[in-house]
Amino acid sequence: MAQGIKYEPCSYEQIEIIDASGILGWLGRKRKEAIIKANSIVLKKQSNKISVLDIGCGYGEILSDIAGGLKVGVDVNTEAIKRAKQRAKSAFFILCDIEKLPFKPKTFVFVICSEVLEHLDDPSMLVNQIVETTKYGGFFCLTVPNEWVLTLGRFFLQIKPYRSPAHKKVYNWRKLKGLFPHAVVKRKNIPFGFLPFLLSTNLLVLFRR
Repeated sequence: MAQGIKYEPCSYEQIEIIDASGILGWLGRKRKEAIIKANSIVLKKQSNKISVLDIGCGYGEILSDIAGGLKVGVDVNTEAIKRAKQRAKSAFFILCDIEKLPFKPKTFVFVICSEVLEHLDDPSMLVNQIVETTKYGGFFCLTVPNEWVLTLGRFFLQIKPYRSPAHKKVYNWRKLKGLFPHAVVKRKNIPFGFLPFLLSTNLLVLFRR
């Protein structure tokens, strides 16, 4: 974290990347597209409408377009929840601590946690919550940023500080797989799957519980 910059998740306001213009918006939409494709894999393997949970749902960009029966988003940021309710009217949104989710175990068929793990000093509680809320035979989808490429991009765009003050951990495939020793259904580097993660902006992994 950059010196002098305090990250407070309850009030932190970030760019609505998926709606942004230029390269940032395009990259945000490529990440959303990858999550929706992961959702389509889940739909093919399930006979009924699936229940979807988006942990750290932000402004509701993903739940506004993803297929599902019951769709629920949770976030700790009050302003984000307000905007999410306006954007995705077919979903339910709850303001709560993402490390203490108000759901019974094995509630959701598909759990999404996109660009959240890097914000935590200790991801262990959230990791447990992701696994516990997923039904047996269900799926959970994680995305994390490539911190090196992100920092380089912020430098070229002159977004200061160059290292995101909101990011506390750095992840790659090895570290993410170490957190979730479950069956991997899909792994994709974003925006282009043919590029190695070193040259990609984000990593998506779809696990099966």
